[in-house]
Amino acid sequence: MLKQLLVTFLFAALGLTISAQVVLINSPANLEGGLNFTNAFDSGWGADLTTGTWTADVVAVVGDGSTEDPILGCDSLVNSDELMGKIALVNRGNCNFSLKALNAQNAGAIACVIVNNVAGDPVGMGAGDFATDVTIPVVMISQTDGANVRDEIAMGTVNMTIGFVVFDNDVAITSESISRSFYGAAPEAQVDAAMQSFLPAAEIANTGNNLATNPTLNATINYGGSEVYNETASEASVDTTIAIGLTEFVIDQGQGNYDLRYSVTFDSTDELESDNEVITSFQVTEKVYSKGRYDAATGEPNSPNIVRTGTGGAVEFATGFDFPDAAGLVLDTATFFIWVDDDGTGLTLADVGASNVSVFVYDWDDLNNDSLPETNELTIVGLGVLDAFTDETASSGFESVQILDFEETTPGYLIPEDNKKYFVGVRYNGSLNVRMGFDGGYQQTFAGNYNQFPTGIEFPHIVVTEWDATLKPVMSPADGYYFGNLVYPVSIALIVNEFENSVGENNPEIGSFEMFPNPVSDFINVETNFSKVFESVDYSIVNNNGQIISTTTRNMNGTTDNVTLDISNLAAGQYFMNVNTVDGSVSKAFTVQR
Repeated sequence: MLKQLLVTFLFAALGLTISAQVVLINSPANLEGGLNFTNAFDSGWGADLTTGTWTADVVAVVGDGSTEDPILGCDSLVNSDELMGKIALVNRGNCNFSLKALNAQNAGAIACVIVNNVAGDPVGMGAGDFATDVTIPVVMISQTDGANVRDEIAMGTVNMTIGFVVFDNDVAITSESISRSFYGAAPEAQVDAAMQSFLPAAEIANTGNNLATNPTLNATINYGGSEVYNETASEASVDTTIAIGLTEFVIDQGQGNYDLRYSVTFDSTDELESDNEVITSFQVTEKVYSKGRYDAATGEPNSPNIVRTGTGGAVEFATGFDFPDAAGLVLDTATFFIWVDDDGTGLTLADVGASNVSVFVYDWDDLNNDSLPETNELTIVGLGVLDAFTDETASSGFESVQILDFEETTPGYLIPEDNKKYFVGVRYNGSLNVRMGFDGGYQQTFAGNYNQFPTGIEFPHIVVTEWDATLKPVMSPADGYYFGNLVYPVSIALIVNEFENSVGENNPEIGSFEMFPNPVSDFINVETNFSKVFESVDYSIVNNNGQIISTTTRNMNGTTDNVTLDISNLAAGQYFMNVNTVDGSVSKAFTVQR
C-alpha cells in the first residue's frame, strides 16, 4: 500500500538464473498439463529439480494404521511394493515434511508429492529433522490439485513428470515474482492517511527455447465483486527475465478484501499455461495490521510456514508497522503462531514454558535518517506477557497477548502522536528449537530483488538472537536482518483500537492505587489514594478480552479507600483492575495463579 518505484531491469543483470522446473501430469487427458507447486530444494533439502526429470505413475502412500490418516506418511508404509519406482502422493499434516519424504524414499519411491491440507497455493517446506537424509525430489501441490489426482488414482492411473523440462514456447510468472502490497492487512485510517497506493508489477520469465516476443503483463483487482483496476503493459521481447511495472493503484474503496490477479501472455502459443497466472489478495480492515494475510473469521494471521534460525536457543522475530494517523490509538493485542520442534521425545508447548515467551513493542526513531533500524534508535514502549499457552499439551498453536504500557504496566499502549513507527517482536528466551509462523504465500521476493522497501518498517521480518542490558534487540544493518534469503512476512497480527474506557476517560490525575498480593490466588487488597473526595468508586475486574468480570461499588467519605476483593472464582491468567470515578479511571494489571 506504500508507493513503490520500479525501474525495468533485466533479471540476468542481478546474477540470478531461471529454470523450467515443472510438475506435469502426462495422463489421463482430463488432468494433462502443469501444476502449481513449491519445491523443497528452495528451502535447502531434497533433490534439485534442475538436475533431471523423474517420470512415473503416482501412488498414494498407505501407513501402518498408527495414525488417523494413513495417507499422512508419518509412520511406516505398508505398500512398498506399489511405491517401488513410483511417485509417492502424501497428505500434509501431523509430522514434518522431511519425515514424509524419507518414508516414501525408504519405500522405494523416486519422488514425493505432498498435498496441501488447506485451500490456496502450496507453501514452502522448511527442512525438518530428516532433511539431510532425503535425496529424492519433494514438491507440494495445492489441495484442489491433490484431490483431483487422488480421485483419478481411485479410477485408474495418473502419470506425472517432475523436474527440468524445457518447451519451445513458454513464459511464466510465479508467486515469488509478483509485486504485492507491503501489508496483507492494514487499518483503513492508516491506508487513507499515507499508504493509499502501490504499484502492481511482475517479473516475466522466458523458460522456453525460443525468444518470447511481445511479453504482456495484465493485472486486475476486484473489490466487493466489482473490478476496480485493470492495467496492461508490454515489452518488445524477453530472452531470460524482465520486470514490467503497471500504473499505480490507489486504494480508496474502503474496508474489505482486494483480489489481485496477474496474468502473462506473448505472441506465441504457450506450451505450459499453468504458470501464466498468479492470484493473491490483501485487506483493508477496521483495526487489524498484519504483514501477511489475515483471516477475519478466526482472528488469526495466515501461518502456512514454520521458520526459525539455527538449531535452537533464544530468538526474536519482529516486524514493523507504520502509523501516519496515530494520535488517540492504542496498541491493544498481538496474535502469533508458535511451534516447538519435536526432537522425538514428544515436546509440547508446556516444555517451551509460557514465561519464556513475550511480546515487545519498540518505538523507532530513525536518528541517522538511513531508513534502517538500529538498537540505539529503539525504545521499549509495550510489553505482552504470556501467562499460559492456550493448549499446553499441543506442540503448536495461536496465542494472543494483551499489550501493556511498558512504563505504567496498564493495558494498552497509547500512541502519543501521529507519524509513528513501531516494531513488534515475539521473543523466546530458552534453549529449545522454537519456531514462528510465517506466511509463505505472501512473500516479498519481488520487492527484495529490486530494493523496493522504502524503510526497515516494511521489511517482512527481522530476526535477532541478542539483546542489550536494557532488553532491546541488537539490530545493525551490517549484520543483516533476514533469516537467510527469506522474504516471508512473520505471522504477527496487531490489533489497534481507539482509546476508550468502559466507564469514562482514563485520567491518572484522579489519583493512584496499589494492589497486593500480586500474583494472587484468593483475595486481593486494593488501597486507593485520590486527589479529591468522591461520593462513590467502582472497582471493576476486566479480562484480556475487555470483558468486565465483576464490579464492586464503594461509598466514599474521604480521599482514601481500602477494599478486599474475592477473586477465588477467577481462572488463572492476567486481569486488570479498573478503579472508576465520575472523573475517569486508573488501571493496573494483576495475575491470578492456581
